Amino acid sequence: MKHEKEIDALLEELFRSEWMTDEDYSMFLKEVFKQTGISKQTLSEQIELGEINGFSVETQLSAVREAIKKK
Repeated sequence: MKHEKEIDALLEELFRSEWMTDEDYSMFLKEVFKQTGISKQTLSEQIELGEINGFSVETQLSAVREAIKKK
């Protein structure tokens, strides 16, 4: 997966709380992916598509950050 490191860093930044153990965080992410119907692979593919359309990885990740923080 081409953008796995960037996706992992973004997910941790947005969703991991200090109290979470690695197991808690892993279970949380599994539930998020299950409820949303997406995967890290899907996210990576969408980032690649964005790059093809002229958007840098950082621009895309910044947009996701802002969208999630507003909710």
